[in-house]
Amino acid sequence: MDSLLSDFIMNPRFVGDFLDNITYFNLEVMDRALNLGFDGVHFGDDWGWQGGLIMGSPLWRKFIKPRMAEIDCLG
Repeated sequence: MDSLLSDFIMNPRFVGDFLDNITYFNLEVMDRALNLGFDGVHFGDDWGWQGGLIMGSPLWRKFIKPRMAEIDCLG
């Protein structure tokens, strides 16, 4: 996790590609499950700690929020 958090700053292209792949995978899982007749699909995540977002608001908005919006548009 420390390496990934560093990569948000040091290697943002890698993080973007990595998160895109996770997003595409989750979208495929949702598509397959819904086509099989599932009523819904739930994914869990955790971006925080007791003091707030683990990567800070600007990085969350840049990297996480658009991908969550892509997944949420199916709901």
